[in-house]
Parts: sequence; structure tokens; C-alpha cells
Amino acid sequence: MSGPLIAHDYPTLLGAALQGLGLAQVPGPLTREPVAERRLEALLTPFAVTTPGIFLYYPSRRQALPKLRAFIEHTKSLLPRVGKSRRPSS
Repeated sequence: MSGPLIAHDYPTLLGAALQGLGLAQVPGPLTREPVAERRLEALLTPFAVTTPGIFLYYPSRRQALPKLRAFIEHTKSLLPRVGKSRRPSS
């Protein structure tokens, strides 16, 4: 590879991985067929998130605007509590 590829959508990430451009983190249902056909290989499976939910990434809690904090709290109140993501034990 000659340089980084940055993409923010699953179709682009999956397409790049299928072309052999590198690793991609995409939801399992999108990769079932290419993995079954051996066009892709699943890596880092022990570190994969196994719980359904919404994932929100932002720089820092201290920098979060009140609107963002309110959105996070409201969203958390609507989601059922499920187990934590599976992580291998050290």
C-alpha cells in the first residue's frame, strides 16, 4: 500500500477490503457472503462487539456540548440494557 485510505461508509470500506487494499471493520451481516465465498477473511473476531446498539464516537466528554450530552442520555434511556461487548480475558 502506498498510503492510508480513510472512508466513513461501509460500502466503501467493504469494497476496499474486497480489492485487497487493507483491513476494514464492518458489520458481520455485510461480510457473511464474501467470507463464505472466501473472498474475505474474518480477523480479530475475539475483539468484535457482539451486542446490538448504537455507537457514538466523539472527542471527549469534557468537550461535549450540552446538546450532545442530552442526546446521549436520551438515547441511552431508550435502549434496553444488554451485556457488555465480549473481550478476551488477559
